[in-house]
Amino acid sequence: MDVDRTVQRKINKYNRQSISTLRPINDSKKKKWISIPYFGKPVLQLARILRKFNYNVAFSNLLPISSLFNFKDFVPDLCRSGVYKITCSECHCIYVGQTGRSLRERYCEHALAYENGKKEKSAFAGHLIDTGHALADSTIQLIHNMLVNVDL
Repeated sequence: MDVDRTVQRKINKYNRQSISTLRPINDSKKKKWISIPYFGKPVLQLARILRKFNYNVAFSNLLPISSLFNFKDFVPDLCRSGVYKITCSECHCIYVGQTGRSLRERYCEHALAYENGKKEKSAFAGHLIDTGHALADSTIQLIHNMLVNVDL
């Protein structure tokens, strides 16, 4: 029977003896614990058999509920802070910067400096103004994330 074979495997694994040499042990001996996955009535029968040989059975779950869900909130890159790079769409020059605020806020500052013609506020805006390139298709990318409080 399948239950007997499973019992024999478990006992051999934990005791390194065959089932034929085992006899029920009196209660004065220390009980051993075996953890087996619970999957219904056959496991309960197995546990009953193992108790005769002074084994306590702990049931485990093969698929815990926590593995079915992702409890982490997804935060978009534009709402994060850290090291970032902005790439010019026309000449593919790269500006690398770091911010403690969200990427969205920092990119808006670069865009505002470009619109107002203030090169001293942003090196990237200075590049765009000096070369006559457009801000429109430039891309911003988060390179390294830093932990910070973010308002979505």
